Amino acid sequence: MWINAVSNTIFSYIIMNYTAYRRIKVMAKMIPENISVYDKATYGEKKIFTILKTKLPDDYIVWYNLRINGKHPDFVILSNELNITVLEVKDWNVNYIKKADKYIYETYKDEKLRNPIEQVRYYMIEIVRKLEKDQQLYKDGYLKINYGHAVVFCNITRKEFYNKLINTVDEKDRKCFIFKEEISEFNKYKDKLIDKLDMLLPYKIVGKKIKEEDINNVRKNLCEEVVIHHSSDDIINLMSLEQEQFSKTIGYGHRVIKGCAGSGKTVILMCRAKYLADSHEDWNILVLTYNKVLSKVISNNISCSQRQNIKVYNFHAWMNMIAKKLNLLSENNYINDDFSVTSLLSQCEKKILTEFPKYDAILIDEGQDFEQTWLKFIIKMLRDSEKSHLFFVSDGAQNLYSRKYTLKSVGINAKGRTTQLTENYRNTRQILEYAYGFLMSSNYEQLCLVQEEDDNDYLIEPNMNLRSGSKPKLIYCNSFNCEVNDICEKIKLLRSKTKIREKDICVVYPITKMSDAVEREFVKNKIKFENINRNKYALKLDAEAVKLSTIHSVKGLDFKVVFICGLNDYLEKRGYNEYKKLIYVGMTRARDVLVITYSSHNQITQTLERVYEKLKG
Repeated sequence: MWINAVSNTIFSYIIMNYTAYRRIKVMAKMIPENISVYDKATYGEKKIFTILKTKLPDDYIVWYNLRINGKHPDFVILSNELNITVLEVKDWNVNYIKKADKYIYETYKDEKLRNPIEQVRYYMIEIVRKLEKDQQLYKDGYLKINYGHAVVFCNITRKEFYNKLINTVDEKDRKCFIFKEEISEFNKYKDKLIDKLDMLLPYKIVGKKIKEEDINNVRKNLCEEVVIHHSSDDIINLMSLEQEQFSKTIGYGHRVIKGCAGSGKTVILMCRAKYLADSHEDWNILVLTYNKVLSKVISNNISCSQRQNIKVYNFHAWMNMIAKKLNLLSENNYINDDFSVTSLLSQCEKKILTEFPKYDAILIDEGQDFEQTWLKFIIKMLRDSEKSHLFFVSDGAQNLYSRKYTLKSVGINAKGRTTQLTENYRNTRQILEYAYGFLMSSNYEQLCLVQEEDDNDYLIEPNMNLRSGSKPKLIYCNSFNCEVNDICEKIKLLRSKTKIREKDICVVYPITKMSDAVEREFVKNKIKFENINRNKYALKLDAEAVKLSTIHSVKGLDFKVVFICGLNDYLEKRGYNEYKKLIYVGMTRARDVLVITYSSHNQITQTLERVYEKLKG
């Protein structure tokens, strides 16, 4: 008896504490995470936002102001059972409405507005039409999605509505309203909110099993900006929910993102740019990179969405465009090197700042590679140098041009507004351990200890809690030609023994002059290839061919398989630590397989050997 009593007491204790735990855990995933920075958000919208955030479970996703075919419903809710509910919030009181019918509400300000029930129904229909196009969202010929909609009247009671506005809706729509007194109940009892959302659905499916891929299929159709148009995969990749939240929540003004390789910096920047374009259709938005290839990749991703208020350039192309528009440079001329573009800027900066249109937002990828004078000029190209939106993304470990300065010195004021990204989404643990171990070997770790977060080359230590994979390979060959021939043999083996395709593979080397020798071996071995350096602006990364490139030109890109070759002695003229950064960039391009070949014994290859042996042991 006493055993049963004790057991019951323990069981009750567990249930009580689990309930308390669930109460703590109740927090819907809100995108964006808060709307306090939104000037156009009404008091009612903010109130409903807080209720949805705090009263819905943590496996619900709620989007605020999501763009659907050029329109912006206030809230789109995706439940853990694949139910979608659209809410349109109105702050009106009943006296604000002068007269109304089933189509038009006329206010005492003589505004003629669409009947909100028709408005929210239109949003719902547009969402369903989007989802109906995706065959992956069907089961047994039927759409898996259950959907509903409602108008939220924050300041109108049910009684007031029935007294004055009941004739403006059909009988079937009368359940599709949330009134002032219900909102008060939601604040007290979270179950009331979920019950109400369920009631808005035309039917309820009990025991429906939802897969993560179903949620992702909904996300990819509703939020085009979260789709990653990957360079070498047939599958569609999506940003994580956390990345989406971050890119849509971060505030305005000057913002700095410092992240390790593979942390999704470029993905977040692209999403941020598209989100800004949707939220501020009248804004003039600029995206800048240092790398030509990366600017092409970003441009391709953004052009898919047909947003006209975003322009993407690498810095040199942008300066050439400005100079030609202002007749500072003839159409046939093109300035391509850092020294010449800096010289052009020093001569023409005043004229450009006076005569060329300013930007409402500028987003910079590879910020660590920009010169001081460039960044000072870029900030002046903002409509308001201090208050307009600057989104600066960098990784000190990939600073390949020895740019040394603090962000404050160039006019970036982001104290308290700097975010560090430490999660690596790209590499396997084995690849990252080798790459980071190599980078931090010798005296480099000591140099990093004296860095400040405001330093341009500040290094972020990556989180090593990653997926597992095969160990990288380090292979010695007799000559550079032998290296490339060995790589060709391994590519043939990968094609015949695995599902890896040619477009999944990239072969990188430190300098452009190695390209000819690499290409000759590939021709001899009858392997299709595309040289990124020879085709930067017309590059097709999804073409069925092995990609060849210098390490510099693949910054920001990644591939399933990466081969690194040509680590020769004369490259050490760059400086030991700078050369290490270059090799680190090459190593972290590999998602699954990394192979390094070398035919020269030097300080760099000896370090690679030492770290390799240490990891083997």
